[in-house]
Amino acid sequence: MVGEQLVPEVFITKAISRIITTGDDDVYGGGKDVSNQVYGYYWWLAGLKYNNKSYFTQSAQGGGGQYIILIEELDLVVVFIDHDNDNTTLQLAAERILPAFYLKFYLNYFIVQRLQTFEIVYFCIKNDLDVVNDTS
Repeated sequence: MVGEQLVPEVFITKAISRIITTGDDDVYGGGKDVSNQVYGYYWWLAGLKYNNKSYFTQSAQGGGGQYIILIEELDLVVVFIDHDNDNTTLQLAAERILPAFYLKFYLNYFIVQRLQTFEIVYFCIKNDLDVVNDTS
């Protein structure tokens, strides 16, 4: 049926919960910006560090470097399709994907803020109102 949940919510919750703690030194896909890796039911959990902040991730990892990485806090899904098995995928996400995502996010935020300020100033000038400088 359309809209019917096939996998029970309790299983999904358990699958993305810590079942096995592996330690940071011997895990697949780690690196200097990857921490607290643990394993659930076919899902890996880890922190990815960028800009002095750690983001909780959940990832499905397939053979040969295939990853689906979920970063719920950022509403971000990252997919890697690779044929190399070099065990650096999560580190690459921390080093390259997070900075690119943040650059785009902050540029968009900055542009929107400037456009809103411009529109307010224009409206005030057009209607002969005093311009109030409120940057909050």
